[in-house]
Amino acid sequence: MRTIPFGATPSGEPVRLWTWANAAGARIAVSEMGAALVALEAPDRDGHLADVTLGFESAEAYVANGLYAGAVVGRYANRIAGAAFTLDGRRYALSANAPPHCLHGGEPGLHRKLWRAEPRADGTGLSLSVTSPAGEAGFPGALQAKADYRWAEDHTLILELTAVVDAPCPVSLAPHPYWNLDGHGAGAVVDHWLAIDADAFTPTGPDQIPEGRIAAVSGGLDFRRGQRLADSITARGGEGLDHNFVLRGEGHRSAAQLWSPRSGRRLRVSTDRPGLQVYSLEACPPDLQGVKDGAAYGPRGGIALEPQAFPDSPNQPQFPPTLLQPGEVFRARSVFAFDVAFSAERQ
Repeated sequence: MRTIPFGATPSGEPVRLWTWANAAGARIAVSEMGAALVALEAPDRDGHLADVTLGFESAEAYVANGLYAGAVVGRYANRIAGAAFTLDGRRYALSANAPPHCLHGGEPGLHRKLWRAEPRADGTGLSLSVTSPAGEAGFPGALQAKADYRWAEDHTLILELTAVVDAPCPVSLAPHPYWNLDGHGAGAVVDHWLAIDADAFTPTGPDQIPEGRIAAVSGGLDFRRGQRLADSITARGGEGLDHNFVLRGEGHRSAAQLWSPRSGRRLRVSTDRPGLQVYSLEACPPDLQGVKDGAAYGPRGGIALEPQAFPDSPNQPQFPPTLLQPGEVFRARSVFAFDVAFSAERQ
């Protein structure tokens, strides 16, 4: 494991990039800015390695671009309607960074904070920690969070997130990597096949705020047997994906499978979270700064599979609870396992 300079925070604090490889020589890189996954290499059907996650070349570029690429987002991943919630009779006004709503913890969210990093004692990965002081972005109490990355010899990435608070607060930390299984700068992922272990989703109204109900998947949103992303988009009149799927079962279980017919790479996602937000990078800005390797990203150039709580749960009491109390520990475990497949058939 080694570190290299990775720029600085807006206040001038130096940021490091940590890189290491598994026994097969596949490299991974994690930044102290936002605990972000910056690079991950996986082999294709011919054994050729390619970096399959979207990212940027410096901490400054992560601050300048609003993609949340690879970062750990929070305190609350996804949207909170009206950038406010009520707890014990008190209304908390949050950072409205997606006006008029709060997105991924507002500003400054955990994605734009400097995390303290140190190698895991067993040599398998990296542990990062961060503190969010009381009142930051409008949230009650102080929060201490930890992200634990492990990269296994079989090309499996394990990310365990934990958090504690000193006052009651809704908490939902989540990873936000974008994947392109043909390589991070290989263009649109519309020919990728996606399967999701979900019979239902949470429909949304204006500004992607949930209506509060759970509906059965159908047509272009029915990924139970898998379908090509282009077919899903066509079936819904050209609309891309930005949906929260209600995962079957409880505990740690399979969530989704993504496969590229071009490279043969397959990604299998498992998690213990109740939902999976799927976002096909519809709103990719045309003027991204500092994309790594000199690549160019465009709309649908990657797809995010984000294990998390349901959006707007602090204002939707019928959704699974997200309130964390002092003395409790928030835990979220997500596994991203890479291998090669020769068809879209689920295994």
